[in-house]
Amino acid sequence: MVLATFVQISDLHVGRVDSVSADARIKFWMRWPPLDGLLGHAGQSLRHLANFMRDFRKDYPEAQLIVTGDLTTRGDKEEFETADEFLRDQLRPPRGAYVGLGEKDWTDRGISGNHDNWPGIDAPPRAELPMLGPSALSLKAIFPGVPGASPAIPLSTGHNLQFLRIDTDHDVDPNGLDRILARGQFVSQLQDLDKKLASPTKNEIRVLCLHHSRQYRAGNRLFPVLEMDRSSRDELDTFLEKHRICILLCGHIHRPPGFDTFKISNRLLFPKKALEIRCGTTTQVDLSLNPKPGFLKFRLFRKSHWPNTLVIHHVVEEKKKIIWKAQFYVEDPEDGFQPAPATLHGISTTSSFQVWP
Repeated sequence: MVLATFVQISDLHVGRVDSVSADARIKFWMRWPPLDGLLGHAGQSLRHLANFMRDFRKDYPEAQLIVTGDLTTRGDKEEFETADEFLRDQLRPPRGAYVGLGEKDWTDRGISGNHDNWPGIDAPPRAELPMLGPSALSLKAIFPGVPGASPAIPLSTGHNLQFLRIDTDHDVDPNGLDRILARGQFVSQLQDLDKKLASPTKNEIRVLCLHHSRQYRAGNRLFPVLEMDRSSRDELDTFLEKHRICILLCGHIHRPPGFDTFKISNRLLFPKKALEIRCGTTTQVDLSLNPKPGFLKFRLFRKSHWPNTLVIHHVVEEKKKIIWKAQFYVEDPEDGFQPAPATLHGISTTSSFQVWP
């Protein structure tokens, strides 16, 4: 029996394409694969996502949306307004041709990403590195209640599903190396959230939405891009065990998306485990679908870029156990988002994980 259904999207990277494409410095930094979020969004992908949600709700009208960060390309006011208009209602000319998701309460399960913490396209003074500088906007107003717990979702089995949300870029120096390398720092977010939470009840299932991945490790250990820092990871492990969190929903890692099960306790017998699910990008300009601009035609992008993805989550009851099932969907240039094959580039695209008891 299906108890709840969610659609996870991430890394929309809504951008002001006219401003981004005209900036020669942006073209230079877009050559570096870890920063390919600067590519901005694709109108075609927005349409594909809206069509998918419309059709999916016919079968699952109670499905709820989860947004795991990087709504924008550079944290610009117009980018946020466009993303919110698309998610909450629909885009109208000149921003879009009446396309949107109509998810009025998307902020209940939405978090910011590192790009959302950027200073915006027009923020003075203009920096040679586009990510440097404090956010031009109040993220607390855009993502209310972070860090915090979203309204509990009661399940028909008598359990409560609780989504917790944090900003994994909160403690990053806006002019430091961690911002340039897109690393996460968020100890204060976990400490603040810990003070707000009561101990989990027996029938409570807790899910943490965070942009950076606990499991991801960069290949270059000298300058590990995209990771969370060690102090944040250590604090996170303590937090996960204390609050009995079994599912982590992430974005940020553009390729590849995937699943990782890991221990959250060191008990010798029956150690507690959690499942991390990384969504990847959903509506970014997709180099696997679109002609590559001249300044992006080089080996690294051609070799490693994944298609846009989203994740379908079903919380189901099977034999008096509650199972979290997840499946990746990938964007097809003609048919939009479709179920991914069983494996993609050697990585499994489905997962099943027991979350209770």
